[in-house]
Amino acid sequence: MKKFCKLLWYIILFSLCSNHIPGQTESGASPFSQAKFVPDISLILDFSYVTRDDDYQDAIPRGFNLNYIELAIGATVDPFFDLFTVFQFSAGKLEIEEAYVKTRSLPLGLQLKLGQFLSSFGRLNSQHDHCWNFSDQPLVYRDFFGESNLDEKGVQLNWVAPLDVFLQAGLEILAGENKTSFGNIDGDPHLLVSFLKTSFDTGPVVVLAGVSYAGGTREKQPDDGEEITTMKTTSRIFGCDLTLKYLIDSYRYLSLQTEYLSGKIDDESHFGGYADLIWRYARRWRVGVRYDWFYFQDFSYELSAMLEFSPSEFSRIRLQYAHDRSRELNANRIQVHEIVLQINLSIGAHGAHPF
Repeated sequence: MKKFCKLLWYIILFSLCSNHIPGQTESGASPFSQAKFVPDISLILDFSYVTRDDDYQDAIPRGFNLNYIELAIGATVDPFFDLFTVFQFSAGKLEIEEAYVKTRSLPLGLQLKLGQFLSSFGRLNSQHDHCWNFSDQPLVYRDFFGESNLDEKGVQLNWVAPLDVFLQAGLEILAGENKTSFGNIDGDPHLLVSFLKTSFDTGPVVVLAGVSYAGGTREKQPDDGEEITTMKTTSRIFGCDLTLKYLIDSYRYLSLQTEYLSGKIDDESHFGGYADLIWRYARRWRVGVRYDWFYFQDFSYELSAMLEFSPSEFSRIRLQYAHDRSRELNANRIQVHEIVLQINLSIGAHGAHPF
């Protein structure tokens, strides 16, 4: 029996090796051969020093902080699929930030993504931390999605219209595990996300715009004495974003990025937004300001400014100041002044950052 199984295994291997592989060159060597497979691997380290005149529980602690180490591994699997994973190490724990496969050759401008990924809701949500213009999230993202943004397991279907301008429509069916707005606990998909994005040029100005919707069931388990009951409500979040980038030359630009989000969580209205203005005035230097605000029961805001120096495309040093009026102490709004010195370093092959 063992000899028969061994013989059968050799026959199967011989059959696989002798079959024609899609994309095979005339010389017989496949460009997707796993024999010489070396994936793109990158490692990103983010370190900061923080000082502020008051401390609170959900903030980066004062002093030196190793914020995260990000390990990204990705490659083309074959003519049909790309595989991409991102692992994040922080505060003694390992998290899978993204792990998904996406198709390469579906017809009619379609693309399918499967696994765990950052949702394409809005402009900022799908970007990793090191791609942000500032060291922290805007208030509105923190309130709707928490520190990890909308990072979910599920499936995404994209369609790019065959037009002269870029027009993309997408639909996502997700688990809805985000605790801040959804909190699904039974494992079934409870969240639907849809989005429409466009981009076009008008002379030296590039315009990016989009609208998004996220709707699903929110589940909570409050402790009512000795009994625990599951409460279900509906969460709906609408978003729109606009980015204007004026290209001065091949290096210098002026960019305005803004988003507005509005929705109902637990039958209570939340809304807010942010706008940041970034000026890259030299090849290695950028300066920017951001105003972000949020309303839930009362009004809160934060004003930030940053100066950034990039010795190369693999390193970045950022000095940021924030005047924060979103925190509470004894049910009263307090103002917090914060200074962050941040350094971000990357090695290895890494995909291009969002435009």
